[in-house]
Amino acid sequence: MSQQTETIAISAQVRTEIGSGAAIRERQEGRIPGILYGLDKGNVPITVERADLRHALATEHGENAMLTLTVGDEVVPVIVKELQRHPVRRNVTHFDLQRVSATQQVTVVVPLYLVGTAKAVIAEGGMVERKLSNIEVRVRADSIPERIEADISELTMGRSLQVQDLNLGDGIKVLTDGRKAVASAHLTRAAVVATNAVEGEGAEGEGAEGEEASA
Repeated sequence: MSQQTETIAISAQVRTEIGSGAAIRERQEGRIPGILYGLDKGNVPITVERADLRHALATEHGENAMLTLTVGDEVVPVIVKELQRHPVRRNVTHFDLQRVSATQQVTVVVPLYLVGTAKAVIAEGGMVERKLSNIEVRVRADSIPERIEADISELTMGRSLQVQDLNLGDGIKVLTDGRKAVASAHLTRAAVVATNAVEGEGAEGEGAEGEEASA
């Protein structure tokens, strides 16, 4: 669970035209429209170069990267609060950036990664199924984790790993319901079929013995 040690610089321009028509023209010219807000300052319509935004979001921290935004005479730390994407092409069509201070508590959604090997589950012919792909946390803006790792090494058959079982360390408050399952262990379909077949053979054997006894 690594934390960002330096911010990523990105520049923006203040938009002088707003509305859907202006936004379409911005995109056609290779820029993405967005909004800058936060720290009790007014909303500022801005635009950034598509390539610059793509680069800023391409680090290991992805959408949770802390950015240093330059817009006009203002240089301010920001985080991405929302990205709107095209429903088919999935490219970013609009964004919201929030001004933050480095020590400010912010709410973000962090991806979950399963790590380790559930040997006890595998030994019984089982598999581990992911139930949750991310969790919502509250953390300092300069300490947003790249990801949160969920260790499944001790998972056993028929049990689940819950959000409340995660070891997140100090400074991170989980907002997602602690009772939600992160991963669960159950038999594979092949193992279920094999078990049913064995049980069926056992039942047939018992029936045959009963017939012989009554003959």
